[in-house]
Amino acid sequence: MIKSLGGIFDLKLKETYSPQLKIYDPATNQWINDNPWIKDIHLETDAINYFRYYTLTPDLAGSYALQTDVIHNEQLYKTLLADILVGNSSATFSDYIIEKLKALQVSSGIARKYAKR
Repeated sequence: MIKSLGGIFDLKLKETYSPQLKIYDPATNQWINDNPWIKDIHLETDAINYFRYYTLTPDLAGSYALQTDVIHNEQLYKTLLADILVGNSSATFSDYIIEKLKALQVSSGIARKYAKR
């Protein structure tokens, strides 16, 4: 969210992100290929504008950085930093679930019922 603090502003937002991330812009219904991605934002007096996008993370554990620079009159006004943490790959998570399922105790009646199938 970007809010005007009393004036009319034309801003540039520069989004720089880890190359493993994929960015989707719902305003244009497109995947973004530019890195950094630069978007122009216009704010009227006391208006609020939203800079929304979706981030698709890789199927690999790690930390992935996002940096948003807010630029006004070709001058850096503010930098916002975010890290997305991916704890496990889907293969690691699937292995974990399978091991937990194998460790469950099944009553003998249920085991016999499903063994006949």
